[in-house]
Amino acid sequence: MQDCSQAKPSTGDFERAAHAALQHFGLRDVTLELAGCVENVVYKVTSAGSSFVLRLHRPGYHTLAELESEQAWTASLNEAGLAAPRPVASRAGDRYVLVDVAGSSPRYAGLSVWRPGQTMGDLMDQEANPTLVARRFAELGELAAAVHNQAVNWEPPPSFERHALDADGLVGEKPWWGRFWEARALSATDRARLANLRESLRACLPGYSQSGEAYSLIHSDLHPGNVLLHEGQLSIIDFDDAGYGWHAYELAVALYRYLDEPVLAGYRDALLEGYSRRRQLPPDCVSQMSVFWIARTLQTIGWINDRPELDKDSNVPALVERADRLAGDIVFA
Repeated sequence: MQDCSQAKPSTGDFERAAHAALQHFGLRDVTLELAGCVENVVYKVTSAGSSFVLRLHRPGYHTLAELESEQAWTASLNEAGLAAPRPVASRAGDRYVLVDVAGSSPRYAGLSVWRPGQTMGDLMDQEANPTLVARRFAELGELAAAVHNQAVNWEPPPSFERHALDADGLVGEKPWWGRFWEARALSATDRARLANLRESLRACLPGYSQSGEAYSLIHSDLHPGNVLLHEGQLSIIDFDDAGYGWHAYELAVALYRYLDEPVLAGYRDALLEGYSRRRQLPPDCVSQMSVFWIARTLQTIGWINDRPELDKDSNVPALVERADRLAGDIVFA
């Protein structure tokens, strides 16, 4: 988690904005605990024995309609029996309130019920037995399938708006996470390498099916760090990047952290086996996942470039090498 103490706005600025937001939700005499400060500023809020999550959303990332749509989906997931953020409306019945933050643009603030638990990622890190970790991936696969089953069969309200991680959203002129091929940390040689990779992806991705068997609303960041385990129940957090996309992309992201580890194949097989218990695998799933690992790597370069405050430019050369290496064994079609 990024340290907000030296940030502009400061921790105090964010806390004052958080307290102002909570008044709209009728919460007073609260205790705030900073839970995240990378994309959104996130607080655990405790009031009268109940706990909530307050998010002060990064300016310019989502419109109000997109934020309200996120909550509409997570509410519907809960109704379908899947544990996801459960939104709390303001006293006026609004899903979000706009609050001023000193030294910054105003931010939309949204509240949801706090879900306890330990992340699946932490549990995996504590487990030395790869076989037991693979079982966790099978559980994650089942969870992803359940999310996709709900998404395919759910009809969003007419006002629903979310971005798409389709060919344009991944490698078009205005990709969701930024124009990675123009990143400031790239050398001239790296720019040429990424331009070639981008053209390869632009040629193949439009041929991927966007039927319900392969494409729908997805979480799009469903890695083990965004799944909590508490008393035997899995719950999903952080739908900030949720939008329309390929199911194989969802599965590729789940494994992305493990790309350079020898256990990758075993974890992939467990993930897919778990998925297939609840839903038929997407067509050409394994080959498409390899392509989406490249796309995710390119996205990450764009994400870093759009967030200079995180000071992660030094990671870019290694990401270029990873993208190049991943593409080495693929015949784009």
